[in-house]
Amino acid sequence: MSDNETTHVQPRWLRWLPAFLRRWIEDNSALQKILENLSWLMLERVVNMTIRFFVGVWVVRYLGPEQYGVYSYALSFVGLFTAATTLGLDGIVIRNLSSEEWSEEEVMGTAFGLRVGAAVLTMIIVAGTIFSVNDEWITRIAVLVVSGHLVFKSADIFKLWFKSEIKSKYPVWVRSGVVMLNSATQVAFILLGLPVLAFLALFLVQSGLKAGGSYLMYQFVSERGSTTWTFRWGAARTMMQDAWPLIFAGLSVSVYMKIDQVMLGEMVGESAVGIYATAVKISELWYFIPTAIAGSVFPKIVSSKENASEEVYRDRMQAFYDIVALFSYIIILPVALSAGPLIEFLFGTEYADAAPILQVHIWAFLFVSLGVARRKWLVTENFTRFTMFATVFGALVNVGLNVLLIPSYAGLGAAWATLFSYAASVYVALLFVKELWPVLYQLSVALMAPLRIGSVTRKIQRVISA
Repeated sequence: MSDNETTHVQPRWLRWLPAFLRRWIEDNSALQKILENLSWLMLERVVNMTIRFFVGVWVVRYLGPEQYGVYSYALSFVGLFTAATTLGLDGIVIRNLSSEEWSEEEVMGTAFGLRVGAAVLTMIIVAGTIFSVNDEWITRIAVLVVSGHLVFKSADIFKLWFKSEIKSKYPVWVRSGVVMLNSATQVAFILLGLPVLAFLALFLVQSGLKAGGSYLMYQFVSERGSTTWTFRWGAARTMMQDAWPLIFAGLSVSVYMKIDQVMLGEMVGESAVGIYATAVKISELWYFIPTAIAGSVFPKIVSSKENASEEVYRDRMQAFYDIVALFSYIIILPVALSAGPLIEFLFGTEYADAAPILQVHIWAFLFVSLGVARRKWLVTENFTRFTMFATVFGALVNVGLNVLLIPSYAGLGAAWATLFSYAASVYVALLFVKELWPVLYQLSVALMAPLRIGSVTRKIQRVISA
């Protein structure tokens, strides 16, 4: 191929970059593919985040602390059980789809059957649990409505195929369209003065539209489609042998992400949940960043494990940890410093008590980001049992601290419990396994990324361009 032809097929977005960046990127096709995939993921998140955030602010103001507390409680309660329906198979499915030892039909068909079956069983468990722990009928109905979301979420394995093929733009189109439709409907519900159950029913419809849209895109893009899928018990056993520790890990993650709101609801009341959920809404707004970075950058890091030296692999992992840590600090510091005015401006004075909660809770984002990066490495190196241990450890810390702190400090106590539990799971747990002390060192170095910004930037540039 001639130079002119090569120049001709360069992505159009390159022309908008500064000359020094354009020269660096245009001769690196692997980097172009990573950036294009990352740009689609980031664009979707930014657009969806902006729309959902501002409409969500209106919904929070409209519902008020009490009804918004019911809404948040229902989502958190069902969220505790989500990992039981996905079965920890996300990473396993992507890995197997990328392997020549597995066929696409077998992987997709087996994963679909396992997850849908688990979702139906989990819905029954959710119904029995909420009727045994809560006496409020409005809360019970809210939880039952939201639990239908488990089936749609478990069935949407098509997005995993797109991730394995690095074709993120297709599910991006679907999710962006659904978000805009959902947001417009929420505005209509507010204008019509509908109650909280209508918003929860809309959440269920949104889940169904996302799953259905991803299925249609898969049928359109995939050469095989779903008609050739096959469920094989042998494949199911093999996949579950790798995934079962991730199920417990996922349940533990759900516990220390959602149990705080459930315990607040039971120990203090729905209004306290509404106040706390408002702070969490801003704090968790940024959680897509490390996931988007990992989804696009990590495949290149994995390739160095087989195609380059151990030192290159180690350097790329350090750069990975550094970049997610830097992004975290860039978000955390402004949010923590402006929490008071930010809460009152967005949600009103009735949510003013959420400000100190946000100032504490936002620091958990640092450990969330490092946890996403570390989890990718653990799965690649087959440390799934440690993943289970670390997340169970974090969940136990969270529950214990919630029991101690919520009665005296309500939502602020729950925020401290969340921060310490993330630190325990992502960082402290590594102390218990000597083999993982090098990872502990890498995370320690990443925590100091703002103090070594020059060397971090050079290392990231060197690793990506390698």
